[in-house]
Amino acid sequence: MKLHQRIRMAPPRYRLMGSRLAVHLREQQVGRHELVQDVIARRSTRLALDLDQAAGDAGLKASTLVKRLFG
Repeated sequence: MKLHQRIRMAPPRYRLMGSRLAVHLREQQVGRHELVQDVIARRSTRLALDLDQAAGDAGLKASTLVKRLFG
């Protein structure tokens, strides 16, 4: 399944974050694993901070949110 299809099927609270992640991953040519590592390492990239906040709002760890978005 393609990334945009996964995002469209995601629950509403993940959809916007999924779109932003997809754009970032494409622009930076970064893999999902590297993004999770950025979040875990608390690197201060804007997207990592946003992802961490969204995960907290959803009551999840950032790595779990990324896995739910990207399978």
